[in-house]
Amino acid sequence: MRMRPTNSKARISLGMALIGLGFLVCCGVGAFLSLPAAIFGHLARREIGQSGEAGAGYATTGILIGWLGFLTGAAFIAALLMHRITIPGEVACRFIPCEPNMSP
Repeated sequence: MRMRPTNSKARISLGMALIGLGFLVCCGVGAFLSLPAAIFGHLARREIGQSGEAGAGYATTGILIGWLGFLTGAAFIAALLMHRITIPGEVACRFIPCEPNMSP
């Protein structure tokens, strides 16, 4: 019995989603990796349906983690920009131009 090859886009999707999930703690930077992970997952699912390759689980996991990571990262970035969240040690001013003695 011959094993079916795993779709490469499914592997890329899962890898990017996991790396993006790890980078979410860096002020939402993981959102920029999570969105392509979800897109690659959708493309992989289409190819798997047409070619019969293995990797549907990888693609589905990449889609789920990718969309969740993107939404979480986008929400964090939006909150940081709109509400000017002040983090102890004024870490927020590294990412958003802040004026000294700025009141909320």
